[in-house]
Amino acid sequence: MNISKRGCALAATNVANDDLPSLEAQSEAWYAYVAARNQADLTLKLEDGRAAALAFRKFYQLFTAGDLVDARR
Repeated sequence: MNISKRGCALAATNVANDDLPSLEAQSEAWYAYVAARNQADLTLKLEDGRAAALAFRKFYQLFTAGDLVDARR
């Protein structure tokens, strides 16, 4: 059976295509993560790394069923 990577990811998280956020929301979260990651790579500061991790978490949560997301804040 040939399943695309995107299809596998969606099947693994039990998120239907209809449940995905808009492309605008996805892009906004992605570029926020990329900017934070670039800053962390540039400075190598712990605070910047944590900011990048939090930005990635927001991006990740867009594609993950709520019951699979770590509840720690």
